[in-house]
Amino acid sequence: MGAEEFAHVVRMEDINMRFGNVQALQDISFAVGRNEIVGLIGDNGAGKSTLIKIMTGVLKPTSGKLFVRDRGVNWRNFSVRKAHEFKFETVYQEKSLGEKQPLWRNFFVGRQITNRFGFIDVKRQKQIADEILKRQIGFRGAGISADSPVSSLSGGERQGVAIGRAMYSIPI
Repeated sequence: MGAEEFAHVVRMEDINMRFGNVQALQDISFAVGRNEIVGLIGDNGAGKSTLIKIMTGVLKPTSGKLFVRDRGVNWRNFSVRKAHEFKFETVYQEKSLGEKQPLWRNFFVGRQITNRFGFIDVKRQKQIADEILKRQIGFRGAGISADSPVSSLSGGERQGVAIGRAMYSIPI
């Protein structure tokens, strides 16, 4: 492999997590390869959310190893901010969108596109949001545009917007 090549975007080995006397995760290993999209499914209480929170810097495990692009990462230096720098994005099952806000605002919350004067480039953000809605998510229905409020969408459409937001955040 060359300098820019790696086998795994993220790899976690022997992850253990305890909350007091409760063993939430025990010896879990998990890897996501290059160009791979992963859905994590399982029973309630299986530890899915805990594992994702560890991978995205929300929680620090009791023990285990983390590798990003095949390089070891020190847990002490790992945080939500660092996970975002590594381009880790998560689409949660729960609500994660601003209900009363238009779709374009939801795509760019915290990541606004600004012009050379530092003002938010609303026109560009709407243009990109419309492109994501039509080309990446596949919204073809009349009445759904970048200006549509989240509250007008079905549950599945909302998840599509959350996935589109995550995809936009990670240039492929």
